[in-house]
Amino acid sequence: MRIVMIICTVFSLITAGCAGSAPNTANAPTMRATPRPDTVAMLLAVREGKPDTVRTLIASGAELNARDEAGNTALIEAARFGHEDIVRELIAARADVTPVNNAGETALSVALRGGHKDIALMLRQAGAQR
Repeated sequence: MRIVMIICTVFSLITAGCAGSAPNTANAPTMRATPRPDTVAMLLAVREGKPDTVRTLIASGAELNARDEAGNTALIEAARFGHEDIVRELIAARADVTPVNNAGETALSVALRGGHKDIALMLRQAGAQR
């Protein structure tokens, strides 16, 4: 029941301020198999830049290193979108900084490519090497 409440909260937060319009699904994660609801919620919250929702999901035990169909983790996506506060939260929660997605990218490589120098520094300090 708690996870259902979290999912409802996530979707309401993501669509907040969009009264009368359809939810933004442009950043919706593509998943291979039926994912855990908290995995979908985590990836959506990260892509939409919702640090409070990410903190709630972490506190509820959401899987930090789950991957979408492209092999991206929440940390890779936070680095890609330049969400420094979310990267900080994920690192503090002990998200793995080393995963490589299907395209051969890491959180560090996407942060560097995107010009997110502060994120790249945080990732290096957490042990990311490529």
